[in-house]
Amino acid sequence: MLKNLLTSKVRIDLIRTFIENTESEFYIRELTRNLDQQINAIRRELENLKSINFLTSREKNRKKYYSLNKKFLLLNELKGFVCKTNPDVLKLYTQLNKIKEIEKVTLVGTFIQREDPVDILVVSDLDSNNVINAIDSLIEAPAKIAVLTFDDYRYRKSVNDKFLSQIEEIPDKLEIISKIDL
Repeated sequence: MLKNLLTSKVRIDLIRTFIENTESEFYIRELTRNLDQQINAIRRELENLKSINFLTSREKNRKKYYSLNKKFLLLNELKGFVCKTNPDVLKLYTQLNKIKEIEKVTLVGTFIQREDPVDILVVSDLDSNNVINAIDSLIEAPAKIAVLTFDDYRYRKSVNDKFLSQIEEIPDKLEIISKIDL
């Protein structure tokens, strides 16, 4: 199945489009305009993705609409893969991983197309304002950032804190840095 997933730039662009817009439907000409690709290439790749059950389709007003099959076997893995190749995520990982005082960085919320209390959870003993300013300078879009000290994180974990549990129970969260052994 993997060889059927990542074989062309058009297919990768389509996968990214559907994963970043999980609730949307698209028709062929719309995708052709959005991705600036040839209609035959789009049509062929849509049918290929449909044949492996990544997409579903339906007819409406003489147009064929395609949408993401939310029951696709590798959907969570692909979501993680697509999210981790986002330029903001790569920039965050590259820069924050250099800072030895940052113990953990978890991305949720807008990074995985969800509404969560925060977008970025950081565990670090550095000054929280410095961490927030550093992150704000690295990413394009505004993000809700929570910074916990290591002791605070460990305490919240031990008492099963609701906020921390809510973040850690998100199945498709992206842990881009995790140096903590608890």
